[in-house]
Amino acid sequence: MGLTVAAQIVLLETRRDTVLAELAAMTQSTVGGSPNAGGTGDNVDHVGHRQSLLEELKSIAEIIDTLNGGSMSVRKGRLS
Repeated sequence: MGLTVAAQIVLLETRRDTVLAELAAMTQSTVGGSPNAGGTGDNVDHVGHRQSLLEELKSIAEIIDTLNGGSMSVRKGRLS
């Protein structure tokens, strides 16, 4: 038996809050809080990490909207 829609939304909201907290806590000394860095054996993709969290937030919002009865649409282009 799968999770109810309400339970799925609660889990997604919990994950969303965790991602938001991670983004809010980023500083220059944490992964994601600085420009990309590389050195002898150490390569940290700060920008990629931050971008992946932002993309996850967008996906979570779309899924929650769909579960709440909204419709999912993909838009490309630019606003004018």
